[in-house]
Order: sequence, then C-alpha cells, then structure tokens
Amino acid sequence: MKVSELYKNYLIPAAVFQGVIIGGGYATGREIVEYVTQWGPLAGLMSLFTIVVVFGITISVSFFISKKFQVYDYRLFLKKLLGGYWVIYEVLFSMLLIVVIAVIASAATETAKQVVEIPASWLLGLIGLVIVGCCFLGRNFIQKTLLIWTLGVMFALMLILAFVLNTNYENILANLSSANGVNNDYKGAVISGLKFAVYNSALLPVLVYCAREIDNPKSAIKSGLFTGLLGTIPAIFLHITFLSYYPDITTKSVPTFWLLGALTLESYTEFYVALLFGTLVLTAVGILHGVNERINGWLLDKNKNRLSALGGACVTGTLIILSLLLSNLGIVNLVAKGYGSLAFGFFMIFTIPIFFQGFKLLWGYFNE
Repeated sequence: MKVSELYKNYLIPAAVFQGVIIGGGYATGREIVEYVTQWGPLAGLMSLFTIVVVFGITISVSFFISKKFQVYDYRLFLKKLLGGYWVIYEVLFSMLLIVVIAVIASAATETAKQVVEIPASWLLGLIGLVIVGCCFLGRNFIQKTLLIWTLGVMFALMLILAFVLNTNYENILANLSSANGVNNDYKGAVISGLKFAVYNSALLPVLVYCAREIDNPKSAIKSGLFTGLLGTIPAIFLHITFLSYYPDITTKSVPTFWLLGALTLESYTEFYVALLFGTLVLTAVGILHGVNERINGWLLDKNKNRLSALGGACVTGTLIILSLLLSNLGIVNLVAKGYGSLAFGFFMIFTIPIFFQGFKLLWGYFNE
C-alpha cells in the first residue's frame, strides 16, 4: 500500500473520528469511568468489546454510504439514510452538539481550577477564540492538525500506560482477578458500552466529509473498521490504567488528571494540561466544521454561495456561547445525564437504520 493511500483512506478518517471523541471523554477520562470502568474490571472489558463492534459497523456503513452515493455533508447523507425522518436527527444532533462542547468547556474549567492560575472565564474565552480561528482556516488545516494531535495523544496515553504497568501492575492484575471479590456488572457494562458507542457514532454524519478522499466504497468499509478499532484503543489503555487505582478513581471529575497526581508525575502534568486543552479545542473544531459543511450544502441547494470564512466563524461562535452557558452544570452531570438521555433517541433514529440499511446496501453491492 502506498503512503498516500494509507494517509487518505485510513489515517485521516481515523484521526478525525478519534479527535472528535477524544476531547470530552478520552483526554479527561470521565466518559471511560462512566461507561466502562465503573462496571467492574472484567465487565469493563465487555463494555469495550461492545464499543469496538458497534463503532466498526456504524463507521463502515456510514463511510460506505457516503462514498457510494457521493454525499459528503451530513444533510445529504441523512436524507439518503433516513429519507424524510432526517429532521428528527437534526433536532437530536443540535442538542448533542451543545452538550459535547459543554463537556469540553466544563473539563477545561475543572482543570483550570487545579492547574492554570487564571480565571476560568478567561480560559474559556481563549478556548472559544482558538476554536473559531481553527474553523476559519478550513478543512485541510483541521484534518492535518487533528492527525498530528491525535498521534500525540496516543503517544501520551501509551507513556502513562507503560508507567502504570511498570509500577502498579500488581493492583491491575488483582482487580482483573475474579478471586478478589470485585463486583462485575456485565449486563450493565454491555448496555453502557452500547450507549457510549451509540451517542459517539451518532456524530458520524457530521464527519462524513473526511470520506471524500477515500478511493472507493470497498476501501470505505475497510477504513470504517480501522477507524472503529483505532477509536477504541485509547479507551482500552485508559481502562487498564484506571484499574491501578480502582475503585477510587471512579469518583473523580477529571480522572486522567487525578491519576497523574496519584502517580507522582508532576513533571508530566504541564505537558498533559497543554495536550488536554489542545485536544478539547480540536474536538470542538472537528464537530463544528461538519456543521459548517452542512450549512454549505443547504446553501448550494438554494443556488447561493458557500459560507465565507467569516460567516463560518460566526456560526461557530454562536454555538460555542450556547455551550458555555450549559457547561455550568459540571462535567459529571453532563456526561452521565446529558449523553445518557440522548443515547436512546440516536439508537432509534440512527443506529437501527444504519444496521438495516447498511446490510441491505452491502448485500446489493457485493452481489452486483
């Protein structure tokens, strides 16, 4: 395989997807605690298995539909998938979008209180300006930056995991052993893993722009499977790492940051904080760029010009302000209640159609 094929067919789609899901949950660790680790060491592995399966199927089908029918903005994609019911998804997505960015803002605030000696409001304002600026610079800049930053986050998580395995592997093995009396709720873990995968994969329609450069529908399927696997690897790293301080870590608002202190990695903290804020920003950027692509698709349908760079920045700024207002609820409540409440709606309006429509389309494609 040529380097260019690897880059456009696999690395870019995986980086965009992972960049979007990493910010609110992987970089902070809060979502992994909520939907994986809290159900028990072994049950958490069952949750992770559920996540990788659902991710793989939904991403593959989404990329396949996008490539086969040449639909790269999420309104056209949803019309192809849902027909007239696409409007219901729009309502749910608008709610999810605001919650995701609110989680990002809340995570930044929580960390700012502990590390950065500037008012949280100033920090949030700075993050908002950087997000708007990145959206102003356009799709190519966003994709390349997401790829570089995602690789950086993966490397950072691998370093933390290596350190934990070297120093606390006995605690991890003890927690994974069924003989230690730790309760494992397997049913709860599967349901929780399904919720996590559903509300995260529900963001896929707004990310289908990254399938534009994939070679063909068959490559899109492979790309989706690769993206689903790569998107789950950080969650696996974090779950294993968190088991070194299980169950205490399940009560922490920003578990990854707390873990660094527990491991006495103070010298690593500043690097992590910089990485965290960059990831939070790029998560919001990846989502909001997809929104601008959707607006551009609507404008082109109406024979109007695409959004200017300034117009796209204004849309981004408006959504950020709404999310900052919601962020006052706190990251724990937003992750547990905000995401959980929306997961069922997305399961009905997006996940089920993806499974059934995908099976029908794939069957027809491979039997042509």
